[in-house]
Amino acid sequence: MALGYRTATGTLVGLKSIQVDIGMDGADPHVALSGTRSAERMAGRAVRAAQQAFEFPTPEAARKLAAERGSGTLRKTLKKKQFSAFQDEESGLLRVLYREIVIRFTP
Repeated sequence: MALGYRTATGTLVGLKSIQVDIGMDGADPHVALSGTRSAERMAGRAVRAAQQAFEFPTPEAARKLAAERGSGTLRKTLKKKQFSAFQDEESGLLRVLYREIVIRFTP
């Protein structure tokens, strides 16, 4: 089964799944992408998108949270902020998804 989405004009856009590994590097959140040749260099973009759109903790916020409430709280927060990443097969653009799914069907 192909993974992708259909645009408003009816064009089918294929997506390639990118493995997202979220963990901690000391007191800082760490994100690693793998699965494509360019995934490693896209990790920074994925993190910035997650920080802006999904309230993924910045290193400063993570350190503050760990200092105030302990590293266990930070680990729980990171588990709640899991996101998925996909690469547009045609354009190579990075698509980052979090807690959202769109299902379209014809009755």
